[in-house]
Amino acid sequence: RLPKKEECWNIIMGMHGSYSVLKNKHPKEFEMVKDYYKFMFVRNPWSHAVSLYFHTTSPERFDKEVKMGSNGRRATDDDFKDFKYYLKYLYKPQEESTFDDPNFMNDEAYFFEDYKNEVLRLFKRFDYSDNKFKSEVIHKNKSSVNIFGFEYPRKYKVMYDQEGIDIVADKSKRYIDKFNYQF
Repeated sequence: RLPKKEECWNIIMGMHGSYSVLKNKHPKEFEMVKDYYKFMFVRNPWSHAVSLYFHTTSPERFDKEVKMGSNGRRATDDDFKDFKYYLKYLYKPQEESTFDDPNFMNDEAYFFEDYKNEVLRLFKRFDYSDNKFKSEVIHKNKSSVNIFGFEYPRKYKVMYDQEGIDIVADKSKRYIDKFNYQF
């Protein structure tokens, strides 16, 4: 259903909050959401890794996205230039914020790769009319080139060799198994 005009929505966590943080900081709200319909969008892990890499190294974000490197040392610009180093030591797969959270709750997963149809499926579940809502992805990267001059590839697969494929497969094994993703 659509929210009524008099409804007030109280957002208590950002888009990367976890159920464990919710439980610890807002236990009343945590108990309340147990009965809510909870859904998530999942994405091919190899595509996600490339997207996150370019997001992290974009001119608009790089200084804000300082990450820790291997052995507890701060990552350097050179570490980020090496996509394979990024995959090994800096990349955090989606499953770390879902499956690794002991309080994670989810009723259904929708696939980012089929966004338009998946949003329509979600709308149908709530009797939303797609005449009122657009199901298209309205997203434009702020920059198609990262701070190193690397251009965002049209196909994520060009970023990988076999070792890179294996790194993501190892880090995202549960996601790949659960959602039948393939490189």
